[in-house]
Amino acid sequence: MRLWDFRSPAARLHDALDMLKKTTESLRERWNDPAMEFFRNHYLAPLESRVREAIEAIGRLDEVFSEAAKECGDTSHE
Repeated sequence: MRLWDFRSPAARLHDALDMLKKTTESLRERWNDPAMEFFRNHYLAPLESRVREAIEAIGRLDEVFSEAAKECGDTSHE
């Protein structure tokens, strides 16, 4: 039995980021001033890159745990 699940939380994180980006884009029509540009540049852009880095790190962590389970003889890691 696999004791960890990194894929589901990573997928939820990816979905949340997509929803945030879509919502922000839909606001662009109604909120298109310097404050929105500041928000995009200082909060949204850095957040997006950090979330993408986190998702990549979660994927690598999943690979490490799967490999460790395989080395320990656990066949349910797949």
